[in-house]
Amino acid sequence: MKFRKFMVYAGIISLLGVTAGCSLPGHGAPTPFVFPTPNQTMTALFNYTLAIPPTATPPAVQTATSQPGQVASATATLPAAVATVTGTPVSATTTATKIASATAVSTLATSTPASTTATPTGPVQNTVGLFVSTPPILNGDWSEWKAIEYPAKFVVFVNSAHPGSSDLQAAYRVAWDTHYLYLAVKVKDAAYVQNATGKDIYKGDSVELLLDANLAGDVRVQTLTKDDYQFGISPGSPSVGTDPEAYLWYPTSQTGSRTDVKIGTVTQDGYYRVEAAIPWSTFGITPATGMQFGFALSVSDDDSTGTTRQERMVSSVPNRDFTDPTTWGILTLTK
Repeated sequence: MKFRKFMVYAGIISLLGVTAGCSLPGHGAPTPFVFPTPNQTMTALFNYTLAIPPTATPPAVQTATSQPGQVASATATLPAAVATVTGTPVSATTTATKIASATAVSTLATSTPASTTATPTGPVQNTVGLFVSTPPILNGDWSEWKAIEYPAKFVVFVNSAHPGSSDLQAAYRVAWDTHYLYLAVKVKDAAYVQNATGKDIYKGDSVELLLDANLAGDVRVQTLTKDDYQFGISPGSPSVGTDPEAYLWYPTSQTGSRTDVKIGTVTQDGYYRVEAAIPWSTFGITPATGMQFGFALSVSDDDSTGTTRQERMVSSVPNRDFTDPTTWGILTLTK
């Protein structure tokens, strides 16, 4: 009987001990484990920059499709200076003097075009047109021209092998007054070949002018608009001085021969020279000092006697694309 009482008391004491142990200080509930959220985990896993090698620029491709003003590129360039011209002109009716070696001047325009805060998308050649109070005599004589002489040396189209500067190189000058834009172009050419007339004059030896009459208004526009002009001059067909002519290809609404353009030509010692007076009305412009225009001067060449095809072209700008005025240079009128 005593033993049974002892067992009862022992059980009661044990139960009290367990209960007391669960409520002792320092034994609070354990902190639950918190797993990172899926977003945090994925962010940590993919938080890096993937380095992608730049895509290589494809090599320049020569364009062989002949049309007024080629959209093409080439890797060859010509010497900046044009060699000294000496000798007596072939034609007795023209006057020419010895012309000193051209000084190649190629200035990259960095200033903002007039009346706009926009700038072209890349470096361009800046040509300065000098005001003249007395119009130049259009006879091929450059001695009266005070304007800076610039090179047109960049090969921008090749339809056949280009032999280099011994065959084709050019230089030009620009002047102006209130009535005309004046161009003087000197071309060294191994053989003068011009068998085309009218709209096809670009298929022979000829000069081309690109002019954006509203540079301030569409300086970043990479397509032709109605104020962009593509203008050609033939020194004569089939020879220099025989029926020289001018033709306007663009805008298409004004396409046609321009009989109001005054042209003077001369040839001597492997060179031919063209001087032209183009009415400002051709471009719808009333000129003033400080005005700026998109501008590129190019020369087409055909050396194959009896043919009518554009074999190559050199230009005043290296990446000339006649359909993209942002590849042209800038002409600034000064006094």
